Amino acid sequence: MNVVQQQQVDRASLRKLNPVSSGHTSIVYVTKRGEYVRGAGRLTMGEIWLSTPKELYTVDVAPHQDTFTLHLPSKEQAFSFTADVRVTWRIVDPVAAVRAKLDNPVPAVGHHVEERLREHARGFDVENAVDAERQINLDFGDRVMAVNDAVQVQRCTVVLKLDEEARKHIASRTEHLRAMEAAERERELARERRVLAQDEEEHDLKMKKKRMDVYANALREDDQNVLALMLAGHGEDAAAVINLMMQQKQLQFDAARDMLDKLLSANLVNRRDVASIMNNAGTAIVSGVQGAKPLLPAPEPRDDEDDE
Repeated sequence: MNVVQQQQVDRASLRKLNPVSSGHTSIVYVTKRGEYVRGAGRLTMGEIWLSTPKELYTVDVAPHQDTFTLHLPSKEQAFSFTADVRVTWRIVDPVAAVRAKLDNPVPAVGHHVEERLREHARGFDVENAVDAERQINLDFGDRVMAVNDAVQVQRCTVVLKLDEEARKHIASRTEHLRAMEAAERERELARERRVLAQDEEEHDLKMKKKRMDVYANALREDDQNVLALMLAGHGEDAAAVINLMMQQKQLQFDAARDMLDKLLSANLVNRRDVASIMNNAGTAIVSGVQGAKPLLPAPEPRDDEDDE
């Protein structure tokens, strides 16, 4: 694209053409003194004959739209975005364009836009192409950027895409993250199950201790009704309760035996009485466990038995 075109400046050509600036084209003259002048209207006949321009240029100042395919870096250097970029630009200073002998500004426009877009794209992970596209369009959609003294970018929009390698990378990492999240959820559930099991075990132990305390108190107080009521609701405690009853009866038996030993030592009872009492005590222990009545009084000694 040639935005600056040089025209013939001989008098015959000027009389015939005598171009004038318009909304899409600007006329620039170079005087004999080397001055650059932007033409405001057609040259008069006097100017054509007496002040014939040394050079004459027509400059395309209409808006132009071009598209570029750029590769923009992501936050991860190994992967990049593919950007379809649509740019609107125009010549804003025809004199500067003529001075620079500007021919095709499109490469300079593309290079300038790429530099700006690369700075923004580096702030996004490759997975965040949608967010990157939205932010770039917000920042550059209507931003005016000066490419140089003559050219200005007036609008820039992008569409970001990912190549096959980047898509595979995203899919692999997404699957890995999902697996990690699932493993973490499973670990959390296992921790919750362990805590729940521990709480239940502690609760069961507390309840068992509480029940056994009730049983022990009932045994000490010979409250058979309390024992029956508790065992009716907690049959699993029967073995433990029987053991407690046996222990309690054994304690009573041992206490009685100690007492009889003391009486025997003090000659307050004879051995025949002790044997009969101990026999009844053993029967009482078994009968107590089986729900029988308490100890019966010892039988009266027969007159034909000799005292020891």
